[in-house]
Amino acid sequence: MFRIALSMLIVALPPTYLAYNQNISKGSVSSTSSIRLDGVYEFVSESTVLTKPKKIYYQRKFPQWSGVWAFQNGYYTRVLMNERRESFYHPKKIDDLGFESFAGPYEIEGERVWLRQPYALNPFNVGRSVLMSYRINKDTLTLIENLHPYLEDLREGTITTVLRRVK
Repeated sequence: MFRIALSMLIVALPPTYLAYNQNISKGSVSSTSSIRLDGVYEFVSESTVLTKPKKIYYQRKFPQWSGVWAFQNGYYTRVLMNERRESFYHPKKIDDLGFESFAGPYEIEGERVWLRQPYALNPFNVGRSVLMSYRINKDTLTLIENLHPYLEDLREGTITTVLRRVK
């Protein structure tokens, strides 16, 4: 059942992709103040603290999870992969893929960054925008996303991602 639903979503992705691709190509990206984030970062850890619908804490960290984030001229890309993906060919839920990928324009507003997601592996994430606060301490970039419930995702809580700049 999950494979059928996933296949249908992947088939629906191209029209969505084209609609968002047209918006990006119209010059909607502002790289003002983006130089602070520009660079390539390796994944260190991600801690998720959920308060709703039920209290849960889980963490993904290197080396079990690895990945790269890159910020350049108002655009970003993010790739994250689980070292072991035994359920990849027979997924029961999207997390079984063990792989995440997002890309698109970003804008900085003070100490927060808007990540637009016109490109995403999961079709439910295509077109979403994520607002994260960020801190840079030497070579460490910390991003904090506050989760607010919406139709496709009822979670409430925070996700804290720690990245290290690649030199």
